[in-house]
Amino acid sequence: MDDTTLNENERTSEMAYDKLLDQAKEDGAIKQNLAKLLGVNVEDLSENLIRAKAASLLGISIEDLAISDVANEVGVLFYETRDGESVRGGKALIIGNDGGLLAVGSARPPQDYVQAYKDGQRTSEDQFNSPS
Repeated sequence: MDDTTLNENERTSEMAYDKLLDQAKEDGAIKQNLAKLLGVNVEDLSENLIRAKAASLLGISIEDLAISDVANEVGVLFYETRDGESVRGGKALIIGNDGGLLAVGSARPPQDYVQAYKDGQRTSEDQFNSPS
């Protein structure tokens, strides 16, 4: 990913999670979709659950998980880091407001993946768990 599109500011991270949770609170469908994806009751949605799910899907530790604000209009883009720096060729995914998932990479700009998400492209949860 192009480092110019990534904001590693912790406040941005908090704001992105807050946005996802706030949208879930405002929109019953988003809340239901996220809860279903996480396998929890809607009352139990939390930032920690969302972070843990993203890290689990990517097969990385929570400490190596970061977010970018480039996907705000469709959800949150999570990406892999090492020592606070984005990993060239690292793993990334979008968790959408609709509860959908999209595996993304660094071959194209993040905005291309946001557009693909808008166009309906999704990755099944099973594809994250299968060997490459």
